[in-house]
Amino acid sequence: MTHVFRAAAIKQLDDATQRAGLPLEWVMDAAGRETARVILEREPNLRSALIVCGKGMNGGDGLACARWLAAAGVGTRVLLHPQSVAHSQMINPSSQMLSALGAYDVPVLELAIAALEDSPAEIVVDALLGLSFRAPLRAFEAQIIARLNALRSTRGWRVYALDLPSGLEADSPLIPGAAVESDLTVVLEG
Repeated sequence: MTHVFRAAAIKQLDDATQRAGLPLEWVMDAAGRETARVILEREPNLRSALIVCGKGMNGGDGLACARWLAAAGVGTRVLLHPQSVAHSQMINPSSQMLSALGAYDVPVLELAIAALEDSPAEIVVDALLGLSFRAPLRAFEAQIIARLNALRSTRGWRVYALDLPSGLEADSPLIPGAAVESDLTVVLEG
């Protein structure tokens, strides 16, 4: 049996993890490692991956996933939300995941439509928006999601979402607007 937690329960689990003394960086790294493991199990001959990261903790999970994929020999590229590029608005554990990625030869570029269109990849990992997202989407994220979905269709990209597809609001049965069309959503908690 698979249990899926509501967003509030996941927040409580994250808080309990911190109170137990496990740093968020460890949790992000574990989420990234397990996501990479799931992807590599499903894609044993994977050669190239594109990771689309936001500025929050979901983006940190994506950065950790990028590092684990690169460590497994997958050609990996990261597109990072423009507000994160300067690190000024990035949540601290996420910036530490970005620093850890520096040990690998992974290009980290600013997320933009042109960068998305120019990215060769077999798969895309959606780590743009996470459980804290509340509708409505900003125009920038809506444009990125629409273009990612179009490229998924034309290029045959397989899309893996972390926690939930970007654009969906946790615990809501409604799709408030554009949302990433994922082939598999990886939810890790516990």
